[in-house]
Amino acid sequence: MTYYIDTNVLISYLFVSEHNHIISQKILENIANQRHTLYGSTITFVEMYNTICRKIRGGRWKFIDPIQKYLEKITNSENRCKLVIAIIYELLKERLGIKFVDCKDLYEFEKFEIGKHALYVPQIFKVLLEELTPKLTIRFKDLIHLAYVYMLSKICNIDIKYFLTFDVEDFGKIKNHIKQALGIEIVSPLSPP
Repeated sequence: MTYYIDTNVLISYLFVSEHNHIISQKILENIANQRHTLYGSTITFVEMYNTICRKIRGGRWKFIDPIQKYLEKITNSENRCKLVIAIIYELLKERLGIKFVDCKDLYEFEKFEIGKHALYVPQIFKVLLEELTPKLTIRFKDLIHLAYVYMLSKICNIDIKYFLTFDVEDFGKIKNHIKQALGIEIVSPLSPP
């Protein structure tokens, strides 16, 4: 089985101060121990990096060990961000086998027609504009993740079946529609299947 991991699940896994940390740790390590494949996209990675750097500067979160021990020795927040993302990337690959994937074909520019006008956009955005936005009523930051999962499967031959998220409020309302429209099952450790 293949899973796409939403950023909120990864953040909960990495920070012991997150209220879903234990749940995230159990579910991700269980999936990895069963030798299922965990994926994140470059959008997941960038969003995770942004969140982590904001939280490091705010000093509000405590990381899992050994990350926390290393961070306490570095005072410059920019250097902390760079160090922690390198450590996290290796940790996620080693502990969970997570693969952050992308595909250059998603960024090939294509024409999107708007009435008498045309706009040239990356293919991933064309799919958002033509196929996903008209069908799915969900916030853009969630929709972009769905677009990546959909396109990684459709264009890049990475067959992702499950989208693992803690965002039950947004995805829960339309999870059946997502499965029907995109063939992706939304799963959350916080709600029954």
